[in-house]
Amino acid sequence: MLKYLIGAVLLIGAGYGGVKAWPLVAGPELSIDSPAPNATFPNGIVSIEGRAVRAATLTLDNAALLRDQDGSFLSTRTFPRGGSILTFVATDRFGRTVTATRSIFVPTANDQPTTSKADASVDSPTSDVGAGATTITTGPRPREALPRMATCQPLPTTRTSMRAATPPLSTYAV
Repeated sequence: MLKYLIGAVLLIGAGYGGVKAWPLVAGPELSIDSPAPNATFPNGIVSIEGRAVRAATLTLDNAALLRDQDGSFLSTRTFPRGGSILTFVATDRFGRTVTATRSIFVPTANDQPTTSKADASVDSPTSDVGAGATTITTGPRPREALPRMATCQPLPTTRTSMRAATPPLSTYAV
């Protein structure tokens, strides 16, 4: 009877130890709720949401992300036009890492369809030719429609010494 009691206590102790040691054995866990993979953001403003459990540090493209006590994080970032790859890295206190990536796209002005009025259209649903049917065109704008860029002049290359421009410390009143 005593052997069974000792065995039960050891079994309960081992189970309790396993439950308490699980966070040490499991490593970090990372889940990204937003942005979705291959998402498009017309204005470039991206809301980043997710949760990093059992992580000592969390980074997004090598910049730290702040987390709540439960591991959830929320951030808003602005991205330039074109494609971007977001790399999330969660690291636990033992150096084990979990990485997640998301690809996002911010369309340029050339990627968005533009509308223009056409004087005549072969596929016009109306019987009036030249009634102003709307056509959708994609691609770059005509060259003459783009604004002219100002030209930049190089800065002069003369050097001045900062020491010569500042008076010695003894001339200042205390």
